[in-house]
Amino acid sequence: MDKNGLHSPLRLIITIMLMIFLAEAFVMLLFVMAGYDITISEGLLDASLLSLLIAPGMYFVLFKPMRDQQRQLLRSQQWLKSITDQLPEALLSIDEQGTVLSFNPAAESMFGYSAAEMIGQSVNVLMSDEDAREHDSYLRRYVETGESKVLGLIRELEAKRSNGEMFPIELQVRLLESNHHTHFIGMIRDISDRRLEEARKQRINERIERAQRLESLGVLAGGIAHDFNNILSSMLGNTELLRIDLGKLDADAESCMKNIETGCNHAADLCRQMLAYAGKGRYVIESVNISELVLGMEKLIRVSVPKSIVVHKELARDIPLIHADVAQMEQVVLNLLTNAAEAIGDKEGKIHLTSGAKTLMDKDLHAYEGAESMQPGEFVFLEVKDSGCGIKPEDMRHLFEPFFTTKFTGRGLGMSAILGILRSHGGGINITSVPDKGTTIRVLMPARQEAVSKPTVQPRLMVNKTWKGSGAVLVVDDEAQLRDIASKMLTRMGFEPHVAEDGEKALSVLAEQSGEFSAVLLDLTMPGISGVEVFSEVRRLYPDLKVIISTGYGEQALSDHFKITKPDGFVAKPYRYQQLMEGMLKTLG
Repeated sequence: MDKNGLHSPLRLIITIMLMIFLAEAFVMLLFVMAGYDITISEGLLDASLLSLLIAPGMYFVLFKPMRDQQRQLLRSQQWLKSITDQLPEALLSIDEQGTVLSFNPAAESMFGYSAAEMIGQSVNVLMSDEDAREHDSYLRRYVETGESKVLGLIRELEAKRSNGEMFPIELQVRLLESNHHTHFIGMIRDISDRRLEEARKQRINERIERAQRLESLGVLAGGIAHDFNNILSSMLGNTELLRIDLGKLDADAESCMKNIETGCNHAADLCRQMLAYAGKGRYVIESVNISELVLGMEKLIRVSVPKSIVVHKELARDIPLIHADVAQMEQVVLNLLTNAAEAIGDKEGKIHLTSGAKTLMDKDLHAYEGAESMQPGEFVFLEVKDSGCGIKPEDMRHLFEPFFTTKFTGRGLGMSAILGILRSHGGGINITSVPDKGTTIRVLMPARQEAVSKPTVQPRLMVNKTWKGSGAVLVVDDEAQLRDIASKMLTRMGFEPHVAEDGEKALSVLAEQSGEFSAVLLDLTMPGISGVEVFSEVRRLYPDLKVIISTGYGEQALSDHFKITKPDGFVAKPYRYQQLMEGMLKTLG
């Protein structure tokens, strides 16, 4: 045979000659037996000569075209096989019973079976049980009715590798009919990577949507906190003035007065949480070692966590510093520990506190809430892991919404305030939880190579309540109640208050009688002309006039809004009589 498995021409000619010789010899033998005058030798000689003459002609007329066609068919089959073997997609064929007829190398690599193992086997071994049953019904319907709803369509289903691993594929089936035989060709593509990418994009989109929703809530929370602070300033101020005017109170009146003040202070704390959630809290930025900060909270942690819960610490000492407000970061740590302890409840449990540093790329940051404000680089992390009840999947998506809680109502902003604090520091948070197994929360803060100078703590002025100021003060605030309470307080201090309800009115008053004023008590956030714009005009037109900024957004807002020229003083809302007096004395000397 030649390399294609076909008989050689010489062998075919010899075979034909032999067949003709035997046929002729048999005929001659019959003639001899019938009495014809022919010798056996003559008959054999004639048969030999005849076979020599006829055999080559028969080969070229009958067998050579057939051999050429067979050779061309074999070449076509080999060419087709080489193409299918080079395809990057898995390709297999089956008959009407679902038996595998061919299995290319890509299919071998994808499924983990060799072609020798699969050919002759049922194609169902490559499918999940559910898809196998569905496939059998498709084949049965086609054999019985000739109808097919899947031919040519691209379907996604679950396939099974030789090791039992399930994975998603994309399948397209084509029909091939030849010589009254029906075959089905299946083209298969592994879409595991595509599914992962789709899931990643979906998580990113969900996080973006959630961030946008929370940003809107943050704007709302910041606005409410600002307005609420103004109301609290009026309530606290009037309460304090009432106490001053009434002098010594009896026990019942004093108790009522303290209850009012306590309620106002609690409401002010809630305002501070809302401002933290909105990323507008009051910050004093320092260089902080997060491990040392946690260690410094030892006593506070001890009283915040029940004795039935063991707190295990693995705090890295030699880690980069972060730039953060110590009080705010302590609040984050305390809130996380409190949540972990409440998740464990009255039973025994463990809380693991771990700190360290890690370099994260952009793809790593996508797992964190607050990723939109984070840049790839080195981060310091603090992880709190508990053995508590865990968080239900349906609750996870609402964790960072203000006032959402899985416990009883009225528990404050919680995780939303933590997220607001971290965002304002350029950080983020990741939460993983398994119901009845526990929760792991990791917070990130960007590492800083350079240290910031520790803020100078100004000694508190010991102001005598009988201290008296002098001169005119312009109170600029869009809230009538605040203008009223500030005027009353300033009057008691000895000042002559004037009021303006907005920036335009304030500039008009100053233009008419600027020389009469010793200072301006200016609200930062007002409709129309803002406090920042009013301050710029006052500095330009009246450079010697003292300006005291009053806002609920904290002193950090001064550095955010006043980059070049700073105000002369600051009073945080809601302020008490003593705080306003200290601010006036510190500014005016």
